[in-house]
Amino acid sequence: MSNRVCDRELDVLQAVGSGHIAIDLREHLDLCSVCRDLLDVARAVVDDRSALMREANLPGAGLVWWRANMRARREAARTAVRTASLDQVSLLVLALVIAVMFLGIDYRTILTSVTSSLGQFTVPLVALAAWLILAPVAVYFAVTEE
Repeated sequence: MSNRVCDRELDVLQAVGSGHIAIDLREHLDLCSVCRDLLDVARAVVDDRSALMREANLPGAGLVWWRANMRARREAARTAVRTASLDQVSLLVLALVIAVMFLGIDYRTILTSVTSSLGQFTVPLVALAAWLILAPVAVYFAVTEE
C-alpha cells in the first residue's frame, strides 16, 4: 500500500468549507488524484451536513421554556432536600447535646457507664436517643418522593 499524501490537502479542505475553489487549486486538482478524492469525500460530507441541518426539527420555544423551568424546579427541590437533611443532622446533634446537659450527666460519665455495664444505663435516655435518631429519618422518608 502506498502512502498517498499531498501538501495541498489542507487547502482543499478549506476551499470546500468556504465553498470557493481558487484557480490555482483547480489546476492542482486536475493533476493530483489524492486531492481529487479528498474533494469528493469532503463535498459529500458537507452535502450530508447541509441536508441534515435542513431536516432538523427544533422544538418550539414554549416547550424549551417549559423543560428548562421543570429542570430548574427539580434542581431547587433537590437542593432543598439536601439542605433539610443537613439541618436535621445539625438539630439531632444539638438535641443530643441539650438532652445530656438537661439530664446533668457528663459525657464521660455516659461513656463509662455504657462501657462498664449496660444495665445501669437509664432506659428513658436510650428511648430518647432512639427517638431523636429515628424521628428525622422517618421525616426524611416521609417527604422524599423516591
